[in-house]
Parts: sequence; structure tokens; C-alpha cells
Amino acid sequence: MFINGKDALNYGAKLLSDYKYTPPTVTPDHFKGRRRSNFTLLNVDVDMGKLELPMTFHARGRRDANQNKSAFDSLCLGKTDIAMEDGFQYFSVLTDIGDTTYHSSQLLECTYSFDCIRHGPYVEKHGNTIICESTLPYTDCVLTARVGQDGTNYQMGPVMFDIVYAGQVLTVDGITKRILVGGIPDASGAEWIQFPTLEPGENTFSCLDELTVGYYPSYF
Repeated sequence: MFINGKDALNYGAKLLSDYKYTPPTVTPDHFKGRRRSNFTLLNVDVDMGKLELPMTFHARGRRDANQNKSAFDSLCLGKTDIAMEDGFQYFSVLTDIGDTTYHSSQLLECTYSFDCIRHGPYVEKHGNTIICESTLPYTDCVLTARVGQDGTNYQMGPVMFDIVYAGQVLTVDGITKRILVGGIPDASGAEWIQFPTLEPGENTFSCLDELTVGYYPSYF
């Protein structure tokens, strides 16, 4: 198991085989009128999943084991990317550090709880129509284009740029929620209501020039 690219073994930590992944909670919002035999689906909200990771810490003595665990606790704080042996990665945030159980002077155990989003490696595809591999209903993405010629009201997915110049590289980053011009954050000449997302299957974005679309495939 790796957290932000760091091997848990470096902290004397081992993941037990009975770890648990709970898929996201799905909450439908629907309307059924009185005396009707059907309903209208208004929205489906998909929450984050959950990871419960029972870990053991091995060391030469209890103090070393506790120090290893304390360093591992610090590693888990904030937004993390956890790579698991199931072949998936998990964008995660720590929600609970369980009680520590001492099995011996050299071995202790603790269970960590995370809210998470299951995903695959970052993917980049070229073209204004691409196939999204995600199974979650919406996936944040990054749109990048090199402007072919000077112009105004330049549409790039859900964002419109007032004025563009040939050779400019424009980026609409729906993951970090930024707009960049030439790699520098600059939203002063752009108008938008929302950042771009992908739905499972085929997606098409409006743009005069070819887009590069980057995203993390996200899964239930």
C-alpha cells in the first residue's frame, strides 16, 4: 500500500487482509404527484465512499513502534492518494484514527477510516469528442487547447474567452478549479458558470481547435 507515493512499509506498517471498502451512498431526488403511477427523477447525488484500513506496526520496541505509527498518522492527514493492492487508487481524507491495540512490545494495531473516491491513473485524450471510462455519473476534467488564430468569444467547453491570440495555450482545469493562460492563472478574460465534467461514455466539447482532455477515471 502506498500513500502519496510513499510505501507503508517504510513506517513499519502492514495492511491486514480484512480491510473494507464501502461504495458511495446514492441519494435520488424524485417527484411523484398525487394519484400518479410514475415519477420524475430530478437528480441523483453520489456521495464519497469509505475505506477502513486495519494496520499493524512492527518495530524493535514499543517506543519505536509508536514513533512509526505517529509518523504514519501524519502522512495520512489532509487530502491523500492511496494506492491499494486491488489495482485502484483512492483520493482520500482521514476521518478517524482508531484506538491502538498492543499485541506485544514490538507489535501494535490500529484501524484508520477515510472518506474516499475510487479512481484510476490519470488519462489524457486528444479530440473534441472522447469516451470517458468512468462509471461515476460526473468526473472532473481538464481541457487544454492551443489557439489557432486570433479571435473573440472563443468557446472552450463551458468557458468563453473574450479575446484570444494565435499560439496561446488555454487551460480550463475542472480538477483544481482554475483557468490558465500560458500556464499562468488568469481568469480575467473568461466567463463561465461551471467547470467542465465528463459523463460515462461519449462526451463532446465545443472548441475551434483540438482539445486535450485529461481526467482520473472514477468508479463506484
